Amino acid sequence: MTSETDPLNTFDKACLDLAIAEAQRSFAEGNYPVGAILAIGDEVAGKGNNTGETSKNYSNHAETSLIINNGEALLRNASEGKTITLYSTLEPCLMCLGVATMNKVNRIIYVQTDPHAGACGIDRKSLGVRYQEVWPEIIHTNYSSEPKELIVTFLNTQIKNGIRVEWSQNFLKLIADID
Repeated sequence: MTSETDPLNTFDKACLDLAIAEAQRSFAEGNYPVGAILAIGDEVAGKGNNTGETSKNYSNHAETSLIINNGEALLRNASEGKTITLYSTLEPCLMCLGVATMNKVNRIIYVQTDPHAGACGIDRKSLGVRYQEVWPEIIHTNYSSEPKELIVTFLNTQIKNGIRVEWSQNFLKLIADID
């Protein structure tokens, strides 16, 4: 995992801005505010946001849905040697990281660390050989505070509305000290 002062180029920053817009959309629709962008080379291939609350299916994460919906293009472009980057407003969980890795994503760039379910710090050597062979470059950047602000607002709204109160309170405690 890489964490540098500013490892991002102009295209990376534009994609993160799009991911933040997707997180805002997710929040506006009543979902946990996570947005993701998929890029092949220097072109945006797709946009996604979390729909777990409205779909009543908590596996509908922004990253996983985006990758599944673009699977054919990912595999084709990977076989042509193109760089595939997943941008996310939140550190991918184990499911999203696994789906990204198995679908040939070369780079993952995320903004907000996830102390509740983030998996990017996992020791890939503890995984099977396949994961070790295709492990992506992972970059955490402090590009924006907005993803954290959206999450905090969402969790406080959940508490106020009596929805998943204990989970929201616990997550708020975890995220409070994370930059």
